[in-house]
Amino acid sequence: MAVADRIVSLLPSATEIVCALGLAHHLVGVVMPCGFELAAARADADACRAPLGAVAPRAIRSGRAYAVDATAHFSRPGPRVADGVELLGALFHPDTFPGAPLEGTATVWA
Repeated sequence: MAVADRIVSLLPSATEIVCALGLAHHLVGVVMPCGFELAAARADADACRAPLGAVAPRAIRSGRAYAVDATAHFSRPGPRVADGVELLGALFHPDTFPGAPLEGTATVWA
């Protein structure tokens, strides 16, 4: 069975299962606090560095932890949610979504 290169877990219980299966090194982290633009999301992640580092150390060390502009793409229903899905696709699979606009909407957080 093929294993995905990157795994995103949106539930703590699912994250525990991924870890129990020995796949923690495939986890990707996304910091997207509701209502926060990119700079504020990054500042929030920086303020919570210790707990985030305890939960996702491999994702952070390998450059697979991201801060995103939740206000623009995820916090409100509407057409921009589709842009958010494209943004996540570009972060998780950059070879599949080349040229997707990341400037000002997402950054690697480490």
